[in-house]
Amino acid sequence: MLTVDGEEEVYRLKPRFAEMLGLSMEHLERDLLDCINAIANESDLKETWIYKIFPPLARQHLKADLCLDFLNTTATMAQKTLGPEPASLASRAEEIVLEWALRGMEIMNDQLNEDGKHWSKLADEITSYEDAVFADDDYKFMWDPAWDGAEHIKGLGTGSLRVKDWFLPFKEGNITNPLTWPEDKKFWHKNWAGFEYPDVN
Repeated sequence: MLTVDGEEEVYRLKPRFAEMLGLSMEHLERDLLDCINAIANESDLKETWIYKIFPPLARQHLKADLCLDFLNTTATMAQKTLGPEPASLASRAEEIVLEWALRGMEIMNDQLNEDGKHWSKLADEITSYEDAVFADDDYKFMWDPAWDGAEHIKGLGTGSLRVKDWFLPFKEGNITNPLTWPEDKKFWHKNWAGFEYPDVN
């Protein structure tokens, strides 16, 4: 279950919300695989759902390796979001994945409307959830071209929105998926031989 970093209060998911969020993350994993497949086969990437929901200013960076990193991040987010232990969003990539999952829930809910199973209060539930688990909404700037370069505006306090920083932990101690860490980080498996464990008492 997710909580805002440094705060003890957790957002308790309603069973229906948890079920829809889990299904949305499953769909997201398939969508990421579809995107990787489209890139590998040089088919129309613009027809994939990932391309359509990807931050517009970063679409030129949409490559198979990046999709794979997001696939690993989605697995991490499923554990953090739907698991029993309190956890917080640890990187910009995790914010993006959760944003995608929430948008996926809205699409699923619209489709359920055709079967008469539409959840009329889902929008309110999503808003409450966002308020509870996101420390801020800086990540939303990435979908608005008007905010390009927002991280450089003094006094705004926006963290980096650059693709190369998406998978970096917000701060030391944040738990992220080690398979997504850049190669210059000491725990990255390619540098494992040079890593020395700290003394443990």
